[in-house]
Amino acid sequence: MPIHTRRHGRVQGGERDRTLERRCYARAGIPLYLLCDRELETVTLHSEPGSNDYRTVLSVTYGKSLLLPEPFGFELETADLI
Repeated sequence: MPIHTRRHGRVQGGERDRTLERRCYARAGIPLYLLCDRELETVTLHSEPGSNDYRTVLSVTYGKSLLLPEPFGFELETADLI
């Protein structure tokens, strides 16, 4: 199962990663979209793609861990992103 990761910085068009691309990936059926957002200092996992967006969203601030679902099944440590 593919996972798409995107690292976002303080660049113009950051909103594109948070909305437009996310919705396009959901419509394409990409099962997981992981967004590391340096501007907001968050890591957000979008899962369960629907016809226009993801149904499930889990977000943590940098420094906290985020459990990635199967087939990955591990806890992503975000402390190194600080």
